[in-house]
Amino acid sequence: NTDDVRSSVAVALVERLVAEGARVTVYDPKGMEKARALHFASAVTFAASPLEAAKGAEALAIATEWAEFASVDLSELREAMMTPLVFDGRNLLDPAAARDFGFQYRGIGRGVIAERG
Repeated sequence: NTDDVRSSVAVALVERLVAEGARVTVYDPKGMEKARALHFASAVTFAASPLEAAKGAEALAIATEWAEFASVDLSELREAMMTPLVFDGRNLLDPAAARDFGFQYRGIGRGVIAERG
């Protein structure tokens, strides 16, 4: 865990999403200042919290291991999002809990955990 974003998977993901025309909102508890200096910074919105980043989102990607993301209130997260789709690139969330809160969850090596019908 560091504020060094030079070889960040999250940065590569944001670059790709921006290149594809996605509207992207980002949050990182330590790397925001350095991220604002990156070449794509003018194309993204910087949020002040995980829940602010999720507000109105059609999908959420977790690409860093900060404890703040692992302890997010799933009920509040679900309420904030427009579409309950989570790509958990760090396997921080409990897939069953995510499903119980209505998320379609995708974690690395975990497959798809669909919301309860």
